[in-house]
Amino acid sequence: MKTVNIRRYGKRAFIQLENNRWVRKDGVLAIVDFDRACYARVSRRFLSDREKDGRLIVASDGLPKSFVVYDDGQREESYLSVFNVDSIKRRFV
Repeated sequence: MKTVNIRRYGKRAFIQLENNRWVRKDGVLAIVDFDRACYARVSRRFLSDREKDGRLIVASDGLPKSFVVYDDGQREESYLSVFNVDSIKRRFV
């Protein structure tokens, strides 16, 4: 079973998505189930637009199970992750 690590630096908490990809916890806007999102045209278009703009980052080598929408005010990106939604959500408690 894979785990997601959380590190704290002062008041900031960082979450590891995989392959040395760390994002600030307070910058995560949404964690979306990839399989369910692929059925909706809006979600497919969102991911397609992100990929065209170069803001879709593949955070792992395996098949994606979720994607994380991230915006910290300086950068706005989306990450494909092999972790399922529940695994990532548990780290936010």
